[in-house]
Amino acid sequence: MAQCASSAADGRLLWRCRRGMKELDVLLERYVQSHFAAASPQQRLALGQLLELPDPLLADYLFGHATPPEPALAQLAGLIATAPQVCNLRPHNVIDCLNFPKGSGSIQVAARRPPSSQE
Repeated sequence: MAQCASSAADGRLLWRCRRGMKELDVLLERYVQSHFAAASPQQRLALGQLLELPDPLLADYLFGHATPPEPALAQLAGLIATAPQVCNLRPHNVIDCLNFPKGSGSIQVAARRPPSSQE
């Protein structure tokens, strides 16, 4: 994510995208990789406001269980939630990628089975 940062403020904002919930990390990384470089100053401000929220509330907004009351935050939450899927964001043992279908409000996990010792 850091390679997209054009200023120290952007770098701090991108660092704040690293959350305590893996699902939020994936959604925020998708947004950063696909939209952050072209984001307007207003969108960057809205992102900063979203990142101030506690993880459970942010997850509700990004998974479509609730809508932020501020229109700019609601628009950005929708954009983040529908950012293109990016697989293998980081090396994983089990999870290759998370897929959040638009409007489903549910999480689908594409996982590999560990090799069986019987094989």
